[in-house]
Amino acid sequence: MPDIAVKPLPFEEAIRFFRDKVVLTPDKFNSLTAEAKAKAFSVSGVSKMNVLEDLFTEAERGLSEGTSFGEFKKGVKGVMEKRGWEGAAPYRLDTIFRNNIQTAYQAGHYRQQMEVAEDLPYWEYVAVMDSRTRPVHRMMNGKIFKHDDPFWKSSYPPNGFNCRCTVRALTEGQVKREELTVGKNGTGISDKGWDVNPGEVMGKRLPADQFKKLQSDPKRWTPLINKGYADYGMTSARDFTDYRPSDTELWPRGKKAVEMYKANMMGKVFEDAVKEPLIMNEELIKHIKLDGREQYLPLIEDIVTKPQEIWLQAEKEKLTNKVVLRKRYVSLIQTGKERPLLLVAEASKGQWLSYTIFQPGGFNYVDGLRQGVLLYGK
Repeated sequence: MPDIAVKPLPFEEAIRFFRDKVVLTPDKFNSLTAEAKAKAFSVSGVSKMNVLEDLFTEAERGLSEGTSFGEFKKGVKGVMEKRGWEGAAPYRLDTIFRNNIQTAYQAGHYRQQMEVAEDLPYWEYVAVMDSRTRPVHRMMNGKIFKHDDPFWKSSYPPNGFNCRCTVRALTEGQVKREELTVGKNGTGISDKGWDVNPGEVMGKRLPADQFKKLQSDPKRWTPLINKGYADYGMTSARDFTDYRPSDTELWPRGKKAVEMYKANMMGKVFEDAVKEPLIMNEELIKHIKLDGREQYLPLIEDIVTKPQEIWLQAEKEKLTNKVVLRKRYVSLIQTGKERPLLLVAEASKGQWLSYTIFQPGGFNYVDGLRQGVLLYGK
């Protein structure tokens, strides 16, 4: 079989990986599993969300525009002056820049190599052989394993802070002609906290028909943080009693409610109970079923600003292995003379995804949603 040339990496893959990240403060970041951390952005020692958001924006600009480290430092200097933030030592900025750019690039690189793995099934570990190269990375330089060897699950680069290693894909013909040795079950070399392949977390693409089938699967997502309300010493939803009175006027049923949402709420930004922004977007109503729940849309502000609980959960999608971070809001509201309402809403990256409304009942289902990292709770 003739050798197959790999097309240059479409940088969009790296940009897509980075833009999917959720900005978190270090305390929340450190509560996540290793897989979930690959989908989050945080900077040690920086607890202010506005500063983290600005650093994320500068890193994203560096990735999407191909800016140099010098330009990144210049952009961060402007952020520091604007926010009054001290302590951005050059070596820290270098680590922030290089780690995020390299991780995003290698995630995209992995996805591209997986797409052609049938034709280029052998992967060679390539280290930068200079005085800064870690001894264990130097030792791995030139080692070859098949693309599905367990080694790559934990040790596809980067494998530590400021790691510059990469991977070269080879055909079977190249391996034979160059008389290369292919290893098996390689021993992982990643530093602590780097033993996750970011490209796997990014998730593979499925054909449209397969993805449509996956979307209809009620068990599409698998939680990665197996810690629930009981672990926090909290009671079951069936024991909730403090439903908060609300004098918010409900909207009419049907399309009128959707029109009112577009006219009165869409585009607004609310600050939730943990001081993070949430944008009222079109996604929330794009697929809404006019089954009566639309009349409760004006309660969204109550859900955001005065919830009973806020949870952060990482979930992995079946088949694709894509990992996402979602915030889940649980709110208890009594509207006028109506029966009390238990509302559960989900958001990601400051954007609404969905909401569900219960009148008392279905408590086992609600309790199943109360898991992950408790960000806010009474």
